[in-house]
Amino acid sequence: MPAHAATHADDTRIAALDARKASRHRAYVQGKFGALTLSGGKFALPFHRTDLVWDGDFNTQSAAAVIDLPRNGTGLSSRLAALYAVLDEAPAGKDSDLFGVQTSLSTGKHPGRGLDLSGSYLNYHLNSLAGADAGNFRSNLRRADGSYLLNFELIDCIATLHLAGVDKRWAVSLTAEAVRNFGAATHADTGLLASVAVYTTNYTHGTRVRSGYLQAKADAVFAAFSRDNIGLATNYRLHQFAVDHALTPSSTLNPT
Repeated sequence: MPAHAATHADDTRIAALDARKASRHRAYVQGKFGALTLSGGKFALPFHRTDLVWDGDFNTQSAAAVIDLPRNGTGLSSRLAALYAVLDEAPAGKDSDLFGVQTSLSTGKHPGRGLDLSGSYLNYHLNSLAGADAGNFRSNLRRADGSYLLNFELIDCIATLHLAGVDKRWAVSLTAEAVRNFGAATHADTGLLASVAVYTTNYTHGTRVRSGYLQAKADAVFAAFSRDNIGLATNYRLHQFAVDHALTPSSTLNPT
């Protein structure tokens, strides 16, 4: 597994950007103003996501604004989320940073019924890489001088269909995702996911069994933030089987 050069959990240099390093703890402030929620510090991403683009337990030091619009009798709920994070504080010149925005729509009021749709735009400005190590670059393409070959400007779309099971205690979900890096220098710029999950409708103390197929080309996603639990960040084809069992509302057993 890659080495990590950061020396403590709050290090903001790019060497601390691996998903494992960034997920060590959460410490943030949050304010709610009607439909608007503002957050600052280290917290869970306010985006609908999968392991294709983001490691499952990734938290980042950032600022975020989320607007949740209620159903109001329409059967639909929507969310708009925006995120800004400084990735590397450069002593001279521009910092490296990330800007992301996601809009999502959800339909259905009952467990096991409904459709969730989301679309995200993620733009990484990687101007300073002085603190980067192998754990950051991983499988992304690089120039001869060791820097990233080009840029990361992602469009990520996810659709999840929830279906009622034969037994009312269980439900089924089908998920499809496509991501493309419009800043890539080569055709290695796309990723795909297709998965099926069977889960208990009371997931707080329940179980989810999921199986899926994932494919990510070398520069489809930013490898430092992608899956960090099996050593495959990009440039792979993967068949995955996993079981998630919630031991408590805040802890999950996850053999994969």
